[in-house]
Amino acid sequence: MLEITACFHGTFEGTWVGTERDVFHTDGTGTVLASGFFSGTVNGRSGTVAFSLHVTISANGEVSHWVVDQGTGGLAALHGQGTTQEVGEHGPGCPVSGFDCTDCPPATGTCDDSFDLNYTGQIEFAP
Repeated sequence: MLEITACFHGTFEGTWVGTERDVFHTDGTGTVLASGFFSGTVNGRSGTVAFSLHVTISANGEVSHWVVDQGTGGLAALHGQGTTQEVGEHGPGCPVSGFDCTDCPPATGTCDDSFDLNYTGQIEFAP
């Protein structure tokens, strides 16, 4: 189990803090389960929201699914889900230690390692 702090930039602007459990098999398949809380802004509204990610790695590639719900403050009514795709990896020390940041740098930051992720899906603020 890993403790992770990740910086989000884009529609989700802020910090995600949570845990990740990775299971990899000798045949190259595996799963990644991560859950935690995002704190920041989404479409100009600020608060916190539970953010979970489930990644399945198979011989055919990587499939991931994310879910947001159970928010507070301006994000109390936020719900959504979608997929992610790793777009690129960069940063000092790449690929030493995942994208574990203790301080949220700008999008071009200086984590030990960082990833550009393309999140697709739908979010909505329920009435």
